Amino acid sequence: MASPHRSTTYHPRNSLDGSWHGGRSLFRTRRVAFLLLAGALASIVLFSQQLPGEKHPQACRSSDPQTICVPELRVDSPPVTVTVTRTAPPTTKTVIVEPPVQPVVFALVMFSEPSAKEGAVLLKSAIMYTSRPLQFHIVCDEAAQTYLESRFRLLTHPLHSVSVRFYRLPFQSMLDRISREGGVNTDHSSGIPGLMKLFLHEILPDVVEKAIYVDTDAFLLTDPALLWEEFSLWDAAVSISMPSHPNQDAPEWHHASRICSCIMLLHLGRLRAARLMDSSIYRADRSGLFPPALSPPTFEALFGPPGPNGQYMNVALGDQGYWWAIVSNRKDLFRPLVYDWEVTSCLLDMYMTGLGHDDTPEDEQSRAMIHLWGTPYEGQVVLPKLLHFNCLHNTDVYYNWAGWSDPENSLTKRWKPAVDYHVGFKWLWLNRGSASSTVDIQVFIDPLFADQRFEVEHPKEHQHARD
Repeated sequence: MASPHRSTTYHPRNSLDGSWHGGRSLFRTRRVAFLLLAGALASIVLFSQQLPGEKHPQACRSSDPQTICVPELRVDSPPVTVTVTRTAPPTTKTVIVEPPVQPVVFALVMFSEPSAKEGAVLLKSAIMYTSRPLQFHIVCDEAAQTYLESRFRLLTHPLHSVSVRFYRLPFQSMLDRISREGGVNTDHSSGIPGLMKLFLHEILPDVVEKAIYVDTDAFLLTDPALLWEEFSLWDAAVSISMPSHPNQDAPEWHHASRICSCIMLLHLGRLRAARLMDSSIYRADRSGLFPPALSPPTFEALFGPPGPNGQYMNVALGDQGYWWAIVSNRKDLFRPLVYDWEVTSCLLDMYMTGLGHDDTPEDEQSRAMIHLWGTPYEGQVVLPKLLHFNCLHNTDVYYNWAGWSDPENSLTKRWKPAVDYHVGFKWLWLNRGSASSTVDIQVFIDPLFADQRFEVEHPKEHQHARD
């Protein structure tokens, strides 16, 4: 029996001469064909009876009269589920990766426990107000480090991570660096440690490119990130920024009071490239590969050549006198800093600003301002962002000054509540962050100055190759 899924065509074989086989053979052939046809029809009837649910078979469309069409029979079967797995077409997803937040970097100098007591309030205020991570690079002695560490150990989870690096400089190491410079000296109360402000670019590692310096007798009233953003306003040559007071005259100080090195923005990388401070090690270099130090020509331009003892004469105000020599002779390196960051109790009596009526309008505040005449900020309002309590005599810690107990003192009236608040704010209260915020403290004992590192990296046989 033929397959129900296939049509088969049978062709009677022709004789070689084109005629049929005769007589009996033809009869037998027709009889066999008839029997085959009858059997096929019987099979179709039988299948139709066995499959009562089957629909009408497909019509046979053969045009050949000799073709026997066997309709296709279909048998119902249970449905089969076929799972087809295909790979999803590739897609492009844009992922914006935010750069890491740049920390605000401070470079500070604190020698002695009283200096650390003042500096701790400054550090605390920076942590109180910051919106970004902080780095503190602190040049200090053991007494200052011990005091400051006792405070930092109370800080376990600040709102933003804090990194602390102590650079313990022995007094002899500082003296030796001053000696290698050759002409720098001081009779200021800050002493030799105060001169280290001129060498911060040499003490801190080269990876520290920029930093904010602030005297210890000051504290912030706002986010230090605002001060850090001042760097973004600089031209490519600017290396130093500090407040400038062109209306101040002090011939006995070579007019060094026209700036205040109490707060400075320092581009340490550019100061290193320019070799800000001289050294006998630099002077011994004959390779011709490195520039001469930047500061000696500016020192001589203001103070004259070194005296018989090899030191510059008539320098007042310690490091500030030398900074003034640099910025007054190299104005391309300097950018003035707005007075908001130097509200000082010393020469300028805090510009006569202070706490008071919270609804004071701008025009009224402007009329109260003093010491702005003849400055770029004349007619403007000083908006205090940092308070500097210098020139408070007979005290080694500004917040212990006797004048704070005098209710009639103008400084006490204007700023004592702010002093009390920032001094009394507990370090424990600074723990406002999560466990992901860290406090990292490291100590470097007797670090090398940059000129010493240069000597190690460039042996004398190379330095004198051209002798």
